[in-house]
Amino acid sequence: MLSPSEIDELSTFAQHLADAAAKVTLPHFRSGLSVDNKRGEFVFDPVTAADRDAEHAIRALIKS
Repeated sequence: MLSPSEIDELSTFAQHLADAAAKVTLPHFRSGLSVDNKRGEFVFDPVTAADRDAEHAIRALIKS
């Protein structure tokens, strides 16, 4: 079980991740992004540049 201070720390980090993702995704808002299908011919799994940018920003913070 997590202590209240650990919960606060994780919550703060999650908010930091969300802020970083917002910073890189908001410039794409209503910009007419193209959508790629990352899964192939039979399963549609859409991904955009905003998705990729957000993932990159989040991964960079987790690694640091």
